[in-house]
Amino acid sequence: MTASILTTEEQADPHPFEPAQILEQLMDLRGSVALSEFMTEDRIIPGAEPSHPESITALMAKTVEDVRSRLDFAIENAYRPRFRLPDAGRAWAILKRTKVLETFNSGDKKARNAALRSGTRLTWAPFGEFIETQLKRARFALRDLREELVGPLAGLGTKASHLERMDHALRTAVETETGKLFQRIGIHAERRFGAALQVALTELPDVAGAEAFALGFRSSGWLGDVFGEAQNMVRAVVEHEINQIENLVENAIALNDTD
Repeated sequence: MTASILTTEEQADPHPFEPAQILEQLMDLRGSVALSEFMTEDRIIPGAEPSHPESITALMAKTVEDVRSRLDFAIENAYRPRFRLPDAGRAWAILKRTKVLETFNSGDKKARNAALRSGTRLTWAPFGEFIETQLKRARFALRDLREELVGPLAGLGTKASHLERMDHALRTAVETETGKLFQRIGIHAERRFGAALQVALTELPDVAGAEAFALGFRSSGWLGDVFGEAQNMVRAVVEHEINQIENLVENAIALNDTD
């Protein structure tokens, strides 16, 4: 998952990523200090709470189900009015009103490029905000789940608590750079949108331009391809973080049996 995001805008290195290599790339100075402090500090167990493996698993499952359900609902209903994404008519009106179309069709190369950047920014912004919002909401909910699990996991025993603390230290170490990587989903999607918009505007017929534009600016056209790819990346990030939490809980429970 991390390797795929690292290569969102670039060709992948032919050599496979090693875990240590990925960690090194994602860890800044602050992260290195945080991880070093964890490795050298006395093992202080957070306030343990009375817990049982089944209750921990149930808590995790409920939150994961809620996160997936909300994300699925948003993606499946993204084009409905409640999310206020512009349809083809509104996008076309914006391009006309801001003279993007006029400049793109009659300007020199520099003016055409400026018009394309402006048109991309104006028409993609709501879609980009949708992607950013859904990713943030899901990640915040999963972050809250991790915090909620600290006490119950500590209640399983010393080994389980140490595993949770190590997990926390590693996540803290890479948090800044990981967040930057996830931001590239939106950047990449906007660039893809701009390239598709350029093709669409270049190929517009002399007549019926609005109708031709509408054929691509919808869920089954080039807009859907670009927006769908970004949505799939959001799903992938969320599933990646869910998998991390599930692995943490599964291994903590297994350690509880050997404590």
